[in-house]
Amino acid sequence: MFSQGALREFVIEKDDNPQVFYRGKGCTPDDGVIVFYTTIPDLKFSMPDTPSRLKNVSAFDKENNCYVLCVSPTDTRIGGIMQYSISITANDFKPMPAFMVSGVNAGIAQYFNILLKEDWKSAYESLIKEIADIKSENYVATGSIEQKPVTPVYQEMEENRSATSWFQEGLNNSKAGNYSEAIRCYNNALEIDPNMSDAWYNLGKANGREKKMSEALRNYQKAAQLGNKDAQKLLILMGRRW
Repeated sequence: MFSQGALREFVIEKDDNPQVFYRGKGCTPDDGVIVFYTTIPDLKFSMPDTPSRLKNVSAFDKENNCYVLCVSPTDTRIGGIMQYSISITANDFKPMPAFMVSGVNAGIAQYFNILLKEDWKSAYESLIKEIADIKSENYVATGSIEQKPVTPVYQEMEENRSATSWFQEGLNNSKAGNYSEAIRCYNNALEIDPNMSDAWYNLGKANGREKKMSEALRNYQKAAQLGNKDAQKLLILMGRRW
């Protein structure tokens, strides 16, 4: 058994870029749907204040790493129940305060991530480091001061290229330290699909590596506007709007 001091913790955050896996989980068109993505397979869910409004909790979906809750819609009328208190527990985890959810509507799903606190902390520390790099005068990638001649690491005929193909080439060039070539690839991807939030985010990182800080910030803001969670977290920690 774990001692109280050794109990693990988890945190919950909203997922603005979900994949839809809740169909066939016991919900009817009259139910509201709450999806929790997680890698923790033994979570228990309850609604202690309004137990009759929790219609069904799916078994843990191992393929898609999620639980699905089917609940009655909330009621915004006077005297109605406008939000639900959801209790989430698991063996060997510290008890956490009830999680509040509002705006539950029939046939509409809300999505959340349940993360191990150590994983969340690691991601947070990574973002803090990235912010420090952006603010630093030394925000230059290893080898970019004496950058080698750009040699694209992936090439194919440029005509009839897809946005995804350009984006992948951009990632490959970023990993290789070819940031100017990566920027070209991301821009080509965005000409084809201007709503590709990951391309905007990685364009921001590449521009940052090239010390084009104002452009990098605009790229992050555009990615955040399109729902990119990494860009949103970064801008929040920087105290910037999007």
